[in-house]
Order: sequence, then structure tokens, then C-alpha cells
Amino acid sequence: METFRYHSVTISITEDAEPFTSWLTAGNFSRYVLITDSNCYKLVWPLLKKQIRELKKAELIIIKPGEKHKHLDTAQHIIKKLTKLTIDKHALVINLGGGVVSDLGGFVASIYKRGIHYVNIPTSFLAMVDAAIGSKTAVDFNTYKNCIGTIYHPKYVWINTALLKTLPFDEIMNGLAESFKHGLIDSQTHLDIVTEQFERLNLNLIIQQSVAFKCETVEQDLYDVDRRHILNLGHTTGHAIEALLLKRKYPVMHGMCVFYGLITALLISEKRYDFPKEKSNKIIQQIKRYCPILPLKKSDIKTIIRYMYNDKKNSDGEIRMVLLEDIGAPLWNIPVKASVIEDALTATIEIMSA
Repeated sequence: METFRYHSVTISITEDAEPFTSWLTAGNFSRYVLITDSNCYKLVWPLLKKQIRELKKAELIIIKPGEKHKHLDTAQHIIKKLTKLTIDKHALVINLGGGVVSDLGGFVASIYKRGIHYVNIPTSFLAMVDAAIGSKTAVDFNTYKNCIGTIYHPKYVWINTALLKTLPFDEIMNGLAESFKHGLIDSQTHLDIVTEQFERLNLNLIIQQSVAFKCETVEQDLYDVDRRHILNLGHTTGHAIEALLLKRKYPVMHGMCVFYGLITALLISEKRYDFPKEKSNKIIQQIKRYCPILPLKKSDIKTIIRYMYNDKKNSDGEIRMVLLEDIGAPLWNIPVKASVIEDALTATIEIMSA
């Protein structure tokens, strides 16, 4: 078992249920409420309740799967259920699912009765390396990603790597984008571990590297006001692409949009900070191996930029991005003109379509 911590949060990476079960029993919670989506209810919940008998008495709230349901209406639906069940402040919310469930469940836990305890049990690779860690909670609003949210700490995160066996391969690729991003921000060594271990499908080591890096980064800037912004690499553009495609009802995965965003950030970094072109070319070729072509046209670029103007990290009416001087040398809160982004997005779409 590997254990990591930031602030008051314990994260355990293990297939063994005993550490989480012991923590659960010692918590003396009044009741358990499990929030999950219909996919995880079918595939994961039967496995979990066999491992942890305590959870057989949990109240279940099942939501529809997918980013398109990560909105205030779903949050209100969960709150209505909690109220109907007369859940008190001493209960524990257990979020069983991917990033949508941990974002939504954490958000509800943060506002219900001014905050109740919650834990995350991530079931997707993306949630294990990123979404379930860091205490950010959110819902989307009018297709704008994570527009409404809080920073509210879970009590515990149990990363049960056995659950990776329930995932289709495209879900593994989805999570790879976030771990790849961590490598670019952290160091060449970290990036090499991600690419080499992914070829061997050794996901456990990739998860450990990402969790260690994210815990360290979050601990330095718990409430996301300064250095923690580096974790937004690729996301200013990626979130905007995702919002556009979601509005078109195209079933896009978050990680694929992040890959496009990483290329855009690299191209801007080349011109602005002399990011080494040899490294950039190699990274872009790796991304092309992992990422499918998204249905984007040059005529979409102005709409993407319009979405970027609503990014959470912006300031003074300017789009602010994370850029790189080199691998392991991120710069954050960098204002970038729309014309520069337009050129980089044009090149990104051309590169990915070639």
C-alpha cells in the first residue's frame, strides 16, 4: 500500500479494502450515503459491497453518467434525496465514480447543511490520477466547465487500482492526458516514467507519480490562488474545446481535449519562451499516438476563444494561460492575446489532422 497526504486528507493506493474499512469504522458516522452513476452502480457497486460489509446499509443515490449531467439540476436532485432521507451533519457521503461523480458529490457535500463529511473512491484512471485529489468540487453552468464550485476537503481518498480492470481502453487513454500533463509540469524523469510505464500498461506507478506530484503542488497552494495554477496546463484551451463539443452533443472525453490544449500551449511556449523545438516535436508526436482527431474546424476557433474568455484563471479581462520554458519549468498567470491563441489553435488543428 502507498499512502499520501495533503492538508488533512489521506490518500491510500491499494487493492486491499482493510485500511479504508478500518478508517470507516473508526469514524463513528451517523449514516452512509453512496453517490454513484448508473454505470458504476452496475459494474463497481456489487464488488465494493462485497469488500466492505459496512456499506451494505448505505443509502444509495444514483445519477445519470456523463459530463452533460454535471449541472445544478443534478446537484439539486441529490440534495432533495438527502433531505428526504433526513441525512444529518454527522453522516458520510461516499462518492463512487469518475471525475463527474467526485466533482458533483463533493460539491453537494460542501453546501448541504453548510458542509458534511465526504470521501472519494475514484473508479476511472482520470479520477485516480487527478480529479479525485485536490479538494476541488464543481458543476458546469451553461456549458462553461466547472463554473460553480468550492474547495472542500474530503476526509479520505481510496484509490483501489483493482477497479482499473472494469475500464475500457479509451478510459485509460482519457486519464493518460492528465498524468502526461503532470510529467510536463514536473520533470523529464516524471514524463519518461509516464510514457515508458504506459507502454507496459503499468498504471500503478503512473498513479503513484501523479498523486505524489499533485499532493505536493496542492499543499503549496491549498486554495488555488498562485502556484497551483500550474495544474491548469492545457486546460484553458482544453476546457473551451470540451465546452464547444458538449454543446454540439458530441461525446468527447476530457483527456482528449486536454491533449489538444497541451499542443496549443507548447506551440505558444515555443514562440514566447523558446521552449526547445526538438522536445516540442517529440511530445506532439507522442500526443498524436494517444489522441484521436477531434471534429474541429478552423471556423470553430473564434468560438473556442470566446469560451476561453470565461476561464476561471483569467484576470483583468485577459486570457491567462500556463506555459512552459522547458519540461519541468512551468510559468503561470501568463496573459496571452487572442490572436496568438488563434494562430496556435490553427496550427494544432492542422497538426492533429495531418
